[in-house]
Amino acid sequence: MMSNPIRSDSYSESVKQNLDPLATTPIAKTRRSVTTDSVNRTPTHNNVPTDLSSNQQRCQSQDCIIDMHLKKRSTLPKVKLPREVSLRVKFIRLGEVNTLHENFYAEVVIEARWLYDPDATAWNPNLYVKNALGDVKQEISSELVNNLDELVYADSNDNDIIYVWEIRKVSGTFWEKLELNSFPADVQQLSLQIVTRCSIEECILVENRLQPSMVNREAFLAQQEWFLYEHVETRSTITTEDFSFR
Repeated sequence: MMSNPIRSDSYSESVKQNLDPLATTPIAKTRRSVTTDSVNRTPTHNNVPTDLSSNQQRCQSQDCIIDMHLKKRSTLPKVKLPREVSLRVKFIRLGEVNTLHENFYAEVVIEARWLYDPDATAWNPNLYVKNALGDVKQEISSELVNNLDELVYADSNDNDIIYVWEIRKVSGTFWEKLELNSFPADVQQLSLQIVTRCSIEECILVENRLQPSMVNREAFLAQQEWFLYEHVETRSTITTEDFSFR
């Protein structure tokens, strides 16, 4: 029998960016000359017309700077938050657990859900299972649903929030680092490492809290050797990888 909690991994981190406040420009003050009673005096500003014009030019140039700053501020790109993709994993079938080669066979369904964007209908998180060994079989389908998982259409007039619901059926052999220190009375964790090829600025993976992951204990083929716990644990981590050649 198998004493074996299972977990699926998702990767997340949110990014927050703040815009610096617009710098203020000092305001220039002008002076006026004054004549008193019948004393004949020539105002100083009549003798230096070039100074006044230069002052006017300075004020105008400052106004231009303010206008330029306002224009530059208005053209700054808006901060776009990363898309949140919720994940749910259903372990449909678990096969042999090979302690010698540290791998196991499994058939799973990975459900991914994110908000539908009519301006980016082709966007996809490009998920894959990192600890898969060799070529695994995959069947991928997607549809648009509302909060109640009812099918909707993109041109629907309803005010319901629309989600993209991607269902990925995966079957194959997966690698797992087994802890054999307490063999044969050991407890093992079998995991799926689900990764997105998008950066954390574009996409974050989170656990589906409304529909938790599950495991089918009845379809466990190694029941005579292991006891299978009905428990799925999720953990998020961040990795640095280069996907330019994928």
